[in-house]
Amino acid sequence: MGPLSAATATTGLDWTGPDDPENPQNWSLAKKSLHVAVPSFFCLSVSIASSLYVAGVSEISAVFDISETVALLGLSLYVVGLAFGPVLAAPISETLGRRAVYWVCLVLFSVFVTGAGASRTFASLVVCRFFAGFFGGSVLSVISGTNADIWMPLTRAPSAALMALSTAMGPSFGPVIGGFLAENQGLDWRWTQWVVLMFAGATLVGLLTQSETYKKTILLNRMKRGTKKSSSDAGAAQVTQEPSPTVSPPPLSARLRLLLVVTLTRPLRMLASEPIVFFFSLYSAFTVALLFVFFAAYPIVFARQYDFALHQIGLAFLSICVGCILGSAVHVVLDRAVYRPRVLASLAQGRRGLIPPEHRLYGAMAGGFGIPIGLLMFGWGAESRVSWVVPVMGGIPVGFGIILLFLSSAMYMVDTYAQTTAASALAANGFLRYLLSAALPLATPTMYNNLGIGWASTVLALVSIVMLPIPWVLFRYGPYIRRKSRFETTEFDSETTSFTQYRK
Repeated sequence: MGPLSAATATTGLDWTGPDDPENPQNWSLAKKSLHVAVPSFFCLSVSIASSLYVAGVSEISAVFDISETVALLGLSLYVVGLAFGPVLAAPISETLGRRAVYWVCLVLFSVFVTGAGASRTFASLVVCRFFAGFFGGSVLSVISGTNADIWMPLTRAPSAALMALSTAMGPSFGPVIGGFLAENQGLDWRWTQWVVLMFAGATLVGLLTQSETYKKTILLNRMKRGTKKSSSDAGAAQVTQEPSPTVSPPPLSARLRLLLVVTLTRPLRMLASEPIVFFFSLYSAFTVALLFVFFAAYPIVFARQYDFALHQIGLAFLSICVGCILGSAVHVVLDRAVYRPRVLASLAQGRRGLIPPEHRLYGAMAGGFGIPIGLLMFGWGAESRVSWVVPVMGGIPVGFGIILLFLSSAMYMVDTYAQTTAASALAANGFLRYLLSAALPLATPTMYNNLGIGWASTVLALVSIVMLPIPWVLFRYGPYIRRKSRFETTEFDSETTSFTQYRK
C-alpha cells in the first residue's frame, strides 16, 4: 500500500456512510460529468500536441538545416516524454491526490510548449518537446484513476469511452489541423505549438472547476480540518464530522521516503512482474504505436500513390477517428448488453454487484480482428493503386480495434487492481505504449521504402495477429493469474463470484 493508504488504514478514516456528500460517487450527475470532461480535454490537448508537430517537419528541417528524419526527433522525444511522465505522476496521484497532479502538470506542460514554440535552435526545441511530453503525459494515466474515483463499475463505461476517445482521437486530429496550418503561407511551424498552447489555456479555465476525487486525499484533508477545528475550539463542544483519529498520519519525511523508494518504482515493478500488466500493455502498446506509424506512412503513401496535398493527407486521418467512435459505441453496447446484466444479477443475489473483471475483455477480443483487416486494406489497396477510398477506409477497422483494446485494457486493470495500485498499472501500460510509439515512426520510412507499402503493412498485420490471442488467454486464465499477483488486487472466485481483498 502507498503511504496515504497506510495512513488512512491506521487512523480508521472512512466515509461517514453510503451517502457521505464528500464521496465523489455521491456527486450530482452534472458535477461528475464536469470532472470527466475537463481531464478528457486535457488528454485531447496533450495527444493533439504529439501529432500536430508533424505538419511542421519539412519547414523545421529547412530552418535548422537538418534531415526530415532528424526533424522527426521532435515527435519521438515528445512521445518518450509521454512514456516516462505517467511513471512519476501515477504514484504521486496515489499519494498527494489527482488535483495536484493536474495543476502542476498543466502549468509545466504549458511552459515547455511555449519554450518549444520560441526555440531558436533544434536542440532547445527537442528538449522542450521532451519535457512537454513528460508533464503532459502524466494526465494520461491519472485520468483513469479519476474515472474510478467518480463512477461505480456499473456506470463507468460511457465516461471511460469519452476519456479513451480524447486520448486516441487526439493524434488523428493533429494532422487535420496541421495540414491546414502547413498550407497557410502566413503561418510558420511555430504555430504547431501556439495552437497547443491555446488548448492548454482552455484546459486551465476548466481546472478551476475541479475538486479532489481521490478518496485517501479527501479523507486526510478532512481529518486535518477536524484536527485544526478541535484544537481551536478546545473549550467548546466538538462539532467535527469525524471522530478524532487514534494515530496521526506519517511524518512528511516518511511519506517522501515511501514515495521515492517504493511508489515511484511500482509501475516498472508491475510491468516486470505482473503478466496481466506486461502482456496487455504490450498488445496495447503495439496498437497505439500504429497511430504513430501512420504519421510517417500516410505522407509517403498518399503523396506518392495518389498525389494528395498536405490538407488531404490530414483529412485521411479522419477515417481512424470514425473507427474510434464506432469502437467506443460498441464498447458502451457491450457494457449495457453483457457486463451490466451480470452486475445487476450479482446485486439481486446479494453479492454486492461484484463480478470477475474478465468480463471487461469482450471489447478487446472483438477489436483485435479489426487491426489486421484494416492494415491489409491500407497496404494492398495503396500498393495496387485502386481508388484512394480503399486505403483511407482501412483506417476505420484499425481505429475500431485500437479504441476497443485501449478501453478494455484500462478498465480490466482498474477492476483487477485495488485503488492504491490501479493508476500504477495504467502508468506501466502507458510507459510501454509510448516507448514503442516513439521508436516505430523513425523506422517507418525505411520499412515502407524497402519492403514496399503492401508488404510493410503485412508485417504489421502479422504482428497484430500474433498478439490477437492475448485477451482470450487472459479471459480463460485471468483468475488464476490474479491470485498469484504480488500487488493488491480485487479477487473473485470464478464459480461463486465471492469477493476477497488480497493485500500484499
